[in-house]
Amino acid sequence: MVLMHDAALRYDDTREGQLGDILHFPDVIDINVFGSKTDPLLRGQSATLPGAAAETLSGQGEGPSGRQSLLDSTRCSLQRLLQLPRTTLTSIGLRLSKAHPTSTAGPEALSTWPAELLVLARPLYELGVPVHLLPYYGPWMWEPIDEGFDLSRSVPTGQFQRSARDALAAAGRNIQRFGAHSMRRGRAAELAHSSIADATLSRVLRHTSEASSAPYVFQSVHSANTAAALQAAARRSRGLPAQIRGRMARPPGPASGSAGPV
Repeated sequence: MVLMHDAALRYDDTREGQLGDILHFPDVIDINVFGSKTDPLLRGQSATLPGAAAETLSGQGEGPSGRQSLLDSTRCSLQRLLQLPRTTLTSIGLRLSKAHPTSTAGPEALSTWPAELLVLARPLYELGVPVHLLPYYGPWMWEPIDEGFDLSRSVPTGQFQRSARDALAAAGRNIQRFGAHSMRRGRAAELAHSSIADATLSRVLRHTSEASSAPYVFQSVHSANTAAALQAAARRSRGLPAQIRGRMARPPGPASGSAGPV
């Protein structure tokens, strides 16, 4: 949920997502999204997260970031695989490779990932597990694994929504109107309230036009932005000479030579 919120992802955007689709850089993390609702031609789109350097500059708020959640969940899941018997790893790795016969990449597909995770990935590659093809969110992260397990299996939207609602309810949150799209909508509203430019918000949401982003911007955002603009105008007017301020404050009188209102 944190990853989806911070990257403004739809849940369906993650259904086909693999570890190899994610590129890590100091300032930004690129998540390549294929088959998205706004990518009908399957050209691929890029969702973004702030990188480690950007998080350091901005300061970390309450709770984990999407970047940290991604790294923590991947680390724990790879460690979990390494605890499996060698024969099990060989079997499930072969099945995953057969599910993606056109993939010829190896460890280089994860070359931008942090070194600590590459250390975990290399022995798995040596046992035939193509780590870059693993979903960055999937049942392989928590379900029991045997030699017949399908590592590429995804989580249906309904199952994710039920799990998310259970987690939020356990944390004392109101889940009455919560859905699989709530993280994306919440991120959009948060950014809009921070006075982000409309064009930038549209890029974050990966919309093809700014008009598509309008439903995500609540009326309260427009009210807050209007109030901020009025305050800024008031501050600017305080710097004007007193004579001009007084002229601005007086209601306009009849024009020179006029006989007055008719």
